[in-house]
Amino acid sequence: MFCQNKCVPGASMAGKVRVDPEAIALEQARRESEEAQRREQEQQRAEEEERKRLEELREEEERQRLALAEAEEERRCQQEAEEARRKQEEEESQRKQEAERRERERLEQEQRLKRKAALDEFYQRYGFDGVNQPRKGACQVLKTNVTYPLHQAAELGNEQLVEYLLQEGAQVNQMNSSKLTAAQVAKKKDKGGSHVEVLRLLGQAAKAPSGGA
Repeated sequence: MFCQNKCVPGASMAGKVRVDPEAIALEQARRESEEAQRREQEQQRAEEEERKRLEELREEEERQRLALAEAEEERRCQQEAEEARRKQEEEESQRKQEAERRERERLEQEQRLKRKAALDEFYQRYGFDGVNQPRKGACQVLKTNVTYPLHQAAELGNEQLVEYLLQEGAQVNQMNSSKLTAAQVAKKKDKGGSHVEVLRLLGQAAKAPSGGA
């Protein structure tokens, strides 16, 4: 490329070599072009690798974000389900309590009506005006033949009437004209345990805080 003459051994080199500046310039330009292309390719590869790295990083961040969002949504759904379950249980408990309350009130009302009917019949049959009122026609001034509903029920040995009268506020320690309480009357009339239930009820009432009222 640079030398156009053949080299002969022993021949003088003076004036035999001719330099081609254009060829040198072209070669230098080619080398520079190849180097520039190589640098550009390396830069493109580096940029592509960086782009891929950043894309992978974004994808990983997005996966983590979605995972956190899914976990948060699942937690929220669980909280809502738990809240709904708790609310349903509370409502069911309230409905049950309300139903039980109404049933208690119904039974209490039924029991009151039953007690009233039984006592009204008892009062009318034996001549009483009320739970702690003496028999009508008895002379309270002379204290002759004065008796009370509780004494009458105790004498009869009717534990149901005794219980009703006690529920209505009958005075368990009230004495009749013979200075006897209802329990003492029942004890006198007891034959072979005939009045044992009446005595039990009266004994319990006498022990109660208001039994001596």
